[in-house]
Amino acid sequence: MAAPEKVKGRVIDAHSHIGEMEAWAFYNLKEPVKPTVYEFADATAYLRRLDDAGVERGLILPNYGIPVQSQPFSLNDLVLESIKSSDRLTGGIWVSFLPQNKEMTLKALESAGEAGIVALKTTFLLGGNPDPGTWDDDTREIAEACFDAAEQHDLTFHFHTSAGGSSDINNFIPLVEQYGKRIKIYLVHFGGGV
Repeated sequence: MAAPEKVKGRVIDAHSHIGEMEAWAFYNLKEPVKPTVYEFADATAYLRRLDDAGVERGLILPNYGIPVQSQPFSLNDLVLESIKSSDRLTGGIWVSFLPQNKEMTLKALESAGEAGIVALKTTFLLGGNPDPGTWDDDTREIAEACFDAAEQHDLTFHFHTSAGGSSDINNFIPLVEQYGKRIKIYLVHFGGGV
């Protein structure tokens, strides 16, 4: 693979995902595949990539993409360790609105006020829906805990969006209307996440 061309001026990576994931047999493929194009095992690997590309600093988030709910949560500690290792890095912690992930989400939110944490991250590719009109009481309780943490610690909430399915960009309109004046919302990929 050819070395990336160096960029000129001050460049900051809007976000990248760190942490390794196991390969998965998506769509009943015979051979499991990695869902990532680039996979940075840790801060050192990610910082090497920034240096190679001439990028000054970046935001790191837990890697995700396989249908295992606990997998991205398991990388929150890696993000926390990584941002402490370099002042070039800020981080985001993984959360979920799904009731089955309540304990993992509440534990993750304990780190919302840590120095260097600037974001929360979630996706609805693993279930649920961003439209508050679809939420039951349990989902709303978890979502509100996440919004409270984002508001209290001035965090940007990163939501993965796609074209189609639960993560379709159109499903986010009611969420933005209801919470957009309360917290900062980043609709990642703006519907182009596939």
